[in-house]
Amino acid sequence: MMEAVVLVFLFVISLQVTKSGFLFNSVFLAFGLIIAYGLTKQQLTKKYANNFKTNVVTPLITFIDKNLHYRKDKYVNIETFLASKIETEKIESYRGDDFIYGNIDGVNIKLSELIITVEHNGESDLGLWGLFIVAEFPKHFKYHTIIYSKKGRLMAPRMPGNHYEVIKMDSPAFADNFTVYATDQIEARYILSPTLMERLIEYHEAMPYPMTVSFCGGNIYISTDCGEVLEPSLQKSLLDSSIAKSYAYSLHFAVSVVEALKLDLKLWSKY
Repeated sequence: MMEAVVLVFLFVISLQVTKSGFLFNSVFLAFGLIIAYGLTKQQLTKKYANNFKTNVVTPLITFIDKNLHYRKDKYVNIETFLASKIETEKIESYRGDDFIYGNIDGVNIKLSELIITVEHNGESDLGLWGLFIVAEFPKHFKYHTIIYSKKGRLMAPRMPGNHYEVIKMDSPAFADNFTVYATDQIEARYILSPTLMERLIEYHEAMPYPMTVSFCGGNIYISTDCGEVLEPSLQKSLLDSSIAKSYAYSLHFAVSVVEALKLDLKLWSKY
């Protein structure tokens, strides 16, 4: 359909060129070609993206883990995102795509790409543009612990509320990379075992983007401001391994966080 519109548009332009002055219509023709090129490229890019997600991404997700499912037009709903308590500002717009869900090693997990704008000091600001992951944990967290990475942020993370306190950890490497706030210091220290801190550091080194990890309710929430991951480019190869690497690493990191916490379930039972 779009191709037909472009051809008709170019035909009308060619008629105008034969009727009037050469210079004026040469400019008009050039302008028309630019518009036509833009329309055609937009249509091709959309078609390319759909084909890419159907023929490349879907089998890629299955390859990462056969228990995962992919829905290109869906995303993690806003109620789930709000339950994470990651964003404290008022949300202005919320959209996303590339929804993945399933069970890996006994852990129910779901994630998608999200683009969220928020209201900050009366102006629109980008709250998140990247991956948002939700992984279930077999124990309900009584309080809220939230971890912010320090690197890559334009501003230092703000205290989520008056009832939070800064948690100082003994690991210098962890303290160099992350800031921790919690509503209960004891639970936060149960969560942040040496194993878990090591895995957070490893993940952040492999994915050096601003990230936030929230332990709230019965879930672990992870947001990574890495931009779009599964959007193809006409200038890039479909064999770009970074696509698979980003998703596979993020998925298995979320599972590894749950596994690290499961190792300490005996300690949790005493808490």
